[in-house]
Amino acid sequence: MNLFLIENDTTISVISKSDNFNSNEDIIVCFNYLVYLRCQQDPLIINYHFIEDLFTNDDYEALHSITDTFAMNWYKENGIDFTEYDGISYGEIVEITFSRSYLASILVKYGEAIRKAMEWYPTISVINSDFSKQANYFYFVNGNERFFDKNSLVEKMALHFNKKFNFINPISMIPSANIADLHVDTSKKTLSKIYAVICMFLNILANIINGFNKSKKRIYLTAYFNSNNLLNYKTSNLVIPRIPKSVLKDYKKFFTGIKYVDINHVNQKITTSDMDFINGLIQKVDGIDSNFSYNGIDYNFIYNPIIKNLIRERIPGFILFKKQLKEVIMANNIAKFMVIDTFDEKNHITIQVCKNLNVSTIFVEHGIANYRNAQKIGDKRTPNYYILPGSFNPYPYLGTETRILGTPIMDFYHQVGRRKINKISKVMFLTFQDNFYTRLDRFAYQEKYYKEIFSTFDTLLDNGIDVYYKPHFENKEYHKYLFNFFDVDIEKINYVDKGIFSGYISEIDLLITNVSTCYYESLAAGVPVIFMEPEGSPCDALLPPLNGVNGIDVLRVSTGEELIKVINENMNNPEALNRFVDKFLAEQAPKYMGAMDGQASNRIIDFLNENLDN
Repeated sequence: MNLFLIENDTTISVISKSDNFNSNEDIIVCFNYLVYLRCQQDPLIINYHFIEDLFTNDDYEALHSITDTFAMNWYKENGIDFTEYDGISYGEIVEITFSRSYLASILVKYGEAIRKAMEWYPTISVINSDFSKQANYFYFVNGNERFFDKNSLVEKMALHFNKKFNFINPISMIPSANIADLHVDTSKKTLSKIYAVICMFLNILANIINGFNKSKKRIYLTAYFNSNNLLNYKTSNLVIPRIPKSVLKDYKKFFTGIKYVDINHVNQKITTSDMDFINGLIQKVDGIDSNFSYNGIDYNFIYNPIIKNLIRERIPGFILFKKQLKEVIMANNIAKFMVIDTFDEKNHITIQVCKNLNVSTIFVEHGIANYRNAQKIGDKRTPNYYILPGSFNPYPYLGTETRILGTPIMDFYHQVGRRKINKISKVMFLTFQDNFYTRLDRFAYQEKYYKEIFSTFDTLLDNGIDVYYKPHFENKEYHKYLFNFFDVDIEKINYVDKGIFSGYISEIDLLITNVSTCYYESLAAGVPVIFMEPEGSPCDALLPPLNGVNGIDVLRVSTGEELIKVINENMNNPEALNRFVDKFLAEQAPKYMGAMDGQASNRIIDFLNENLDN
């Protein structure tokens, strides 16, 4: 009896045509929803399971707990943290790295899927797999894909159960949804030198404007595109990492007194003492008998190489960043530090270093939270203040002081004004979003989401509706693969992968989205939005209002048929959709989006400046 572990849909035809395949006995586990659809379409395939069929809610609770335990305890011996150095626990800093950069928790999930399949079908004698490093569906940087070795996992599992292992070579590879850009553009090096000279000139100018006042206390403002509005108010005491386009377009902003200091470009070096600490860590982990076992399966072969790589290659970089950060704070007399994330490794270091230096940290989220983590390693760290857009607090566990000041994102929509939709003639679809590194029970539904939205395209086009499709940052080749699988003619739709969402809001009449801040942006612009969450996806992954009462808190569908029904009912007279938008903005927006009076940026800057000189 054969067990087939399949993640590539092209492999199904290879299996069904094989002389060694027994359709009445052999079992296929589909690790990708496209594989599951292929099995449904092939009359020779009888016994198959979608990977999510193997797991219960209790299974996932246990998986999230054990992968948290693995990541949060490896650096402690008898309860003592042996990675603490100069006021920073580097073991704690890299907890999230196991799941986000190395995808170790996904390998544990796959191992559990294999174990459960063997438990369900104890007469299996051969384990077959088409797992490939070239088709991971996930984002990799710095060669971390070598640690996400699914083939080694299957081989180890086959050895554990004393079964034969056979690798099936896929006909073609599925492009990864996200890829790292490893191409180095040499022209950018020249531009970076010119940019450095411009920054130096502007910093000298800032010192002149501020009267060379070295005692003047400053605020370090983490820059991102949504925070440009923050630069319009009381900016003479700001330090930001790079020159935003808004400054380059308006030369008057050169004379505001802003300083430009990128922490990552500050000249610092690893010292002999630092290397002694790193070498001590290497010796320490070599001498520790770590326990990475779960349900009788030993995952040391996954975690031990990751830990050694973290110590040799990642932690030295974090030590260097800590030095660079400390120099920036001291040299620029930083009294307050605004962060836009609090569980990213460098932001975590920032919060801890600021705490050690008595510098206040203020968390202003770069979007609007609508997704709930399931793993503790995904919990945010505690700043001094958390700026809430509205009254809803998505992170009550932080236990930090909060201020309800709004979000800079919404200031733009106050400026451009709200639209009123009279007819639905242009519909935009956004892509599926998931934090696979903070929960394990949702990412497998990614392709199911695409199945549902793509099923509507032909009907919409036949009804004279223009279809817009805007990816997030995904690999275009991945979307081409999906279009081919689902017979979507890319020439008939508007594929828009350039520019930000707000640049298109004036063109569309309806938005279809998954988890995204664009959900709220669309409502702020007066454009109705329908939330698509595929059936089977865990409800507890969503925060309010997305998990609220359908029709009152959110307009939510789970299938293409439901979506077409809503559009057909409102296509020529979308008054019901407009009423929902009006009611949401009046009753719900204060909870999740804030006042939307165009003054959020002003309020945040005013708060940052409060008691700055005390």
